[in-house]
Amino acid sequence: MKISLRHLEVFSDAMAKCLSSGLSAGRSLELAGLGSASKPLRAATMLARQRIDQGSTLGDALEKNERDFFPPFFVPVVQCGEEGGRTPEAFEYLSDYCRKLIPTQDVVRKTWRYPVSILLFGWAIMICLCLIFGATSMAWMLFRTTFVRYGIIAVIVYLLLRVRTIRTLFETIRLQILLWREVELGLASATFLKAFSLTYKTSGLPAARMAELSCRTIGNSVIRRDFLQVRDALQSGMAFEDAFARPRMLKDVYKNEIATASISGRLDECLDRLARQSAEDVEVWLNRFNGVAHRVVFYSVLLSIYLVAFYLAKTYQG
Repeated sequence: MKISLRHLEVFSDAMAKCLSSGLSAGRSLELAGLGSASKPLRAATMLARQRIDQGSTLGDALEKNERDFFPPFFVPVVQCGEEGGRTPEAFEYLSDYCRKLIPTQDVVRKTWRYPVSILLFGWAIMICLCLIFGATSMAWMLFRTTFVRYGIIAVIVYLLLRVRTIRTLFETIRLQILLWREVELGLASATFLKAFSLTYKTSGLPAARMAELSCRTIGNSVIRRDFLQVRDALQSGMAFEDAFARPRMLKDVYKNEIATASISGRLDECLDRLARQSAEDVEVWLNRFNGVAHRVVFYSVLLSIYLVAFYLAKTYQG
């Protein structure tokens, strides 16, 4: 079970304060995580503390639990800070970033929760109408279609997505859909640029290593593979402006601003600003989609209810 962004924000803020005060990583985990109201966070903290006692670094200890508890961007940012000797600063960034992601996450949830709620409400109304008019066979058909057939399809899709090849194919297909593409690219750009900004400020890591760690924050493997061209370019000795020009999925306007900032020596400020801008663009796209899609779903459900009621009334009168 993943830890919510709200709990991660509080946890990260507490970790930053504990580490800045000179406490060890293990003691900081105890104070910041074990008293949390989040059960998954307490579990992740306990496991990480045990691994630190066995000699693991903080980043490695958290990485063991990454798949089960943390979002993709969290642990790589910690490792970025740890490798650059700026672990407290890494947690400060994470606290701030989680806080800024919460509104975006709320919009994402609204994107699917509202249509699902309307569909379930419409389904319940149609079932009730069937039962009122005595059409039990039709009520059963609606029930079976909604829960049995779609439930089986959902389980099959979930199991198929556990296969890496199929998951990659699904991620590629999602990027062909305008809304999904803009949202995923926006979130990927925001986390990548934010993590790179953190590692760049440490000034203690090789540029290629900065890019590699930053790419780990990207959940979509297709986008991650594209952004890894930055790492490959930096490994071959290219300048920052040339390396960031390589990924085809990074917006051209971002590439131009990064090139200008790199030459002027203000790359860290530019990366922070572009990360914020990318997250804001995601919210704009989602709000536009919600404005149209929610209306379509609402009126489609109303039409379905009307057609069912009309059919039942006509049958009952007949």
